[in-house]
Amino acid sequence: MVPEAATNKSYRYKSNVQLDSEIESDPICSSAGCESKAAAKTHPMDYFVPNFGADHDIMHSDSSLNWAQNQLNHKWVVSTAKPPPGHPTDYFVPDFGMDEDVKSTLNTISQ
Repeated sequence: MVPEAATNKSYRYKSNVQLDSEIESDPICSSAGCESKAAAKTHPMDYFVPNFGADHDIMHSDSSLNWAQNQLNHKWVVSTAKPPPGHPTDYFVPDFGMDEDVKSTLNTISQ
């Protein structure tokens, strides 16, 4: 039995918690349980998958890219090189104290 909450009266419930030591816990499986590996092979495999060609959205994107490259007389080349290092992060930040707007707001709240 799970004990009732000590101070919050809105949590007035009791529940049974049952732990089954015969079920093995596998971190890969969901809370619904694991399907056995033998059951995974029962679905159809190596079946024919038709090729309907490129998706219409992809074809329109390619067409738009070609149009833009022709209009601008420039070919877009995607670089796969490693990006340059980012901006420096371990630099000194001066402390000018509390912002004047924050001081004013705190003063208004206190009044």
